[in-house]
Amino acid sequence: MSFLTTLWSKVGAFPLLLSVALVFSLTACGSDDDDDGNGMGPDTEMNIVEQAESSDDLSTLVQAISDAGLAGTLASDGPFTVFAPTNAAFNALPEGTLSSLSSEQLADILTFHVIPGEIMSGDLQARQTVETLLGEELLITSEGGMVTINGNAVVSSADLQASNGVIHVVDGVLLPKAFREPNIVDTAEDLGNFTTLLGALDQTDLKTTIQYEGPFTVFAPTDDAFSNLPDGLLASLSDEDLAEILQYHVVGSEVMSGDLAPQQAVASLTGEELFITANGEVNVNGTATVATADVEASNGVIHAVDQVLLPDRFQNIVENATKRYELSTLVQAVVDAELAATLSDSESEFTVFAPSNAAFEGVDLSGLSMQELADILTFHVIEGSVLSGDLESSQTVQTVQGEELLITAEEGSVTINGSAAVTTADIEGTNGVIHIIDGVLLPSDYREPNIVDQAENAGSFSTLVDALDQTGLKATLQYQGPFTVFAPTDDAFTNLPDGLLASLSEEQLTEILQYHVVSADIMSGDLDTQQAVATLTGEDIFVTANGEVNVNATASVVNADIEAANGVIHAINQVLLPNKFISVAGIVGKRYDLSTLAGAVADADLVSVLSDTESEFTVFAPTNEAFEGVDLSGLSQQELADILTYHVLGSAVLSGDLSDGQTATTVNGADITISIDNDGTVSINGDAAIVQTVDLEGTNGVVHIIDGVLSPPSE
Repeated sequence: MSFLTTLWSKVGAFPLLLSVALVFSLTACGSDDDDDGNGMGPDTEMNIVEQAESSDDLSTLVQAISDAGLAGTLASDGPFTVFAPTNAAFNALPEGTLSSLSSEQLADILTFHVIPGEIMSGDLQARQTVETLLGEELLITSEGGMVTINGNAVVSSADLQASNGVIHVVDGVLLPKAFREPNIVDTAEDLGNFTTLLGALDQTDLKTTIQYEGPFTVFAPTDDAFSNLPDGLLASLSDEDLAEILQYHVVGSEVMSGDLAPQQAVASLTGEELFITANGEVNVNGTATVATADVEASNGVIHAVDQVLLPDRFQNIVENATKRYELSTLVQAVVDAELAATLSDSESEFTVFAPSNAAFEGVDLSGLSMQELADILTFHVIEGSVLSGDLESSQTVQTVQGEELLITAEEGSVTINGSAAVTTADIEGTNGVIHIIDGVLLPSDYREPNIVDQAENAGSFSTLVDALDQTGLKATLQYQGPFTVFAPTDDAFTNLPDGLLASLSEEQLTEILQYHVVSADIMSGDLDTQQAVATLTGEDIFVTANGEVNVNATASVVNADIEAANGVIHAINQVLLPNKFISVAGIVGKRYDLSTLAGAVADADLVSVLSDTESEFTVFAPTNEAFEGVDLSGLSQQELADILTYHVLGSAVLSGDLSDGQTATTVNGADITISIDNDGTVSINGDAAIVQTVDLEGTNGVVHIIDGVLSPPSE
C-alpha cells in the first residue's frame, strides 16, 4: 500500500481534530530556565533546531528535520515560525509512514509547518491565512485562548522563542495537498473547471476556510457560469462584495442531492437563504441548475451550478421574486402582464407587497385580460422603497395602479388593507424592496364593494368621501371593520353653517367623521327602541327606532341598510357633532334620556339662552325618570323658567372643581349646596339629586346629569 493510500485511510480512521481542547499556554520571553512541560526551556541563544533538540517531546520532529536535510535551513538566520508536531502527533500517523517517505516528500511535509517570519501568539488575528515555505497556505484561527491550525491541529505550547524565530508546539501533523484526502478546494482544483471560483476564493481570503473547515456544501459556479455574468461585473466588485457572493454559495453542513426535499430554503454562510427545488433535476434560486451533483470531498460536497448565485442586494425586484419558489405564481403573472421590464428598471425604486403561491390559491386569474391582470398587480406596488422599520402605526399609501392601500403596524405585525399579513419583510434589492404577504390585494373593480366603494357608487356621498380622503380615514373604512356608518348625504353637509366645514382643522374633521362610525355591523332591524352606541371617538350617539330611525334626536335615517363587504351604511340627513362642537342646549337636546328636559327648555324659551356662545353655563340636567314624579303642566312659562334656571350655574364648573359643602348661586338667583361622600358620590341639596353622569363638555359649558329635579326655595 502506498504512503498516500495508507495516510488517507489513517486520516479517515483517526481524525486529526482532537475532541478535547488543550489549554493555550503562553511562555514569557526572557524567563528563567523554566521547563515548558515538553522538557524544553526557552533560551533565545539557541536556534530553532537547538530549541527543538532540547525538548524530549519533539525528538521525532528533530529526526525528521535531519532526515529531510532541513537542519541547516532551520538553523539559518530566518526568522521562521515553526508549528512543531509532538512525538504523539507523529505516532498518530499510520505505522511506517515516516520511514516510507523520501527525503523530498518528508521535506514537503515539514516545510508545510514553517512560515517565513516570526509570528507570536499575541500577533494573531481571529482568522488569518499564511503562506508556508512549501508554498501552500495554512489557516490559523484564534478563539477563546485556543489557537488551531487548519481546523484540527491545536497549539499546546506557544511562543517558544529562539535566536532565529519562534516555535509553537501543535498536537497534530499538518499535511499538504499531495499527502491528504482531497478537501473541497483540492477537489475543485483537480476538476479544472472552477479556476475563476478558486481565484475568487484566494482573492477574498476564503480559500483556506473552504479547505480546512467544514463540513460544507458548495454550490460551485463553473468557469462558464462566471463567463455568463455581465461584462466587467466581477472586476467591479470590492473584495467585501465578492466575499459575500462567494459565501452565499456555501451551506454550513453536508447536503447530498438525495437528501433534498422537493422545495427547501437553506441558510448560506451569509445567513441569507438559498431556494432549492429538486424534481428530477436540482435548481437553485429558480434559474441555476446543478450540472454535476455530489462531488464528495473530505470536508463536504460540491454541486456544480451553471450560474453564479447572487444575494438579494445584488439583484432587482423581479430577480429576487424569481429566486423564491413560494412566489412562482406571482412571477408568472408579472411576466403575463408584461411588467417584468418595468419592475426591473434600475432607474426606479419600488416596494412590492408580494402574494405567496398559497395566497393565489383562492384567486382565479385565468379570465383576466392583460390590462386587468396589470391593474391587480400594480395595486401591490408602491413607488419608492419602504422598509418595515419606516412604517407608522397606520398609514395610507398610493399604489402604482392609482388606488390607495392601508398599512397598519402593531406589535411587530404588519397588515395590508386589514386582511393580508406580511410574512417576510425587507427583501432588499437594487431597485427596491419586497414584502411577502399571505393575501392577494384587489382594487375596487375586482372586489366585493366595501363601505367606501358603496359610498362612491351611490353618488350622494361625495363630500363625505372627500372628507374621509382628506383626513386619511378613507382607507380605514375601505379595508377594516366591520363598521356601521351613519353617513351624512351631500345635502346634509350643505345644511351646515356657511364656512364651518372649511374652518375645521384636520384633527377636528377627523373627530367629527369618526363620530359617525360604530365598530360593529348593525342593521336597522337590529336596533332597539332606544340605545346609546359608542362611536370610534368613544363618545356615544343616541339612536331611536320607532317607525323611523333617528340619531341624536334630529338626524333621520333616509336610506337604511346599504350593505357592504365590511359593514353597512345608513344615510342620514344631518351631520352629527360630538359634544365639544355643540352648546349645552345641543348636548341636552341630542339625548333621548333628557328629552323631557329638552322639551321643558323649549317651552320655557330658554334654548337660545343656553345656546349663547358668549356665555358659559353648568347645567345639572334631570333625566326623564327624574321628571316622572313632577307635574309641570300647570306652570306658566316664567314659573317653568324659574325651576329650570335653578339647575343652571352662570359659569362652567367641572366635577373636579366641586368641593364638599360648596354653595353655588344659580342663574335663578337662589343657591344650591354640593355634597361629596367619601366614595366620591356628588349630591345636590342633600339627597334631592345625585349626579349620575359628569363633565359633558360643550362649546359654552358643561352638563352633569342628575337623578332628581331641584325645587327652588319658596320666597
